[in-house]
Amino acid sequence: MLKRYILIISAIINIVSILAILGWMFQLESLTRVVSELPSMKFNTALCFIFLGATIVLIVKHYNIVFAHIVNAFLLIVGLLTLSQDIFAIDLGIDQFIVEDFLGYNQVTRTRAGCRPPLHSLFRFWGYHFY
Repeated sequence: MLKRYILIISAIINIVSILAILGWMFQLESLTRVVSELPSMKFNTALCFIFLGATIVLIVKHYNIVFAHIVNAFLLIVGLLTLSQDIFAIDLGIDQFIVEDFLGYNQVTRTRAGCRPPLHSLFRFWGYHFY
C-alpha cells in the first residue's frame, strides 16, 4: 500500500515537472510557477525532479538500483553546485544552462531577482525560533 502512495507522489512530481518544462519551452509563465506567488521553477530544477521521480520508481520497483544511485549522485552534485551559487554569491550558469530565463533574471547583476541570501534566511530562522 505504501509503495502505491510513493508511486502516486512520484507521478505527481513528474507531471508538475513536465508542465514546468513545457512552460519554459513555450515561454508560458503560468506553467513555470507551481504557485503564482512563489518564484518560478527553473528548467534544470524541473529536469532534476523528473530524474528524481524516475529514480523513485526504479528504487520502489527494484529495477536497476545501481543506475538509480548513479542518477542520485548526479542530482546531489547539481544540488550542491546550486547551493554553492547561493552561499558564495557566484553564478555558475546552472539556471541558464539549457534554457534562457525569460522571467525574473537580472542580466546586469547576474543575480536572481528577489532572492534573499540563504545565510540571512538561516539567521532569521535561528533568531525567531531559538530566542
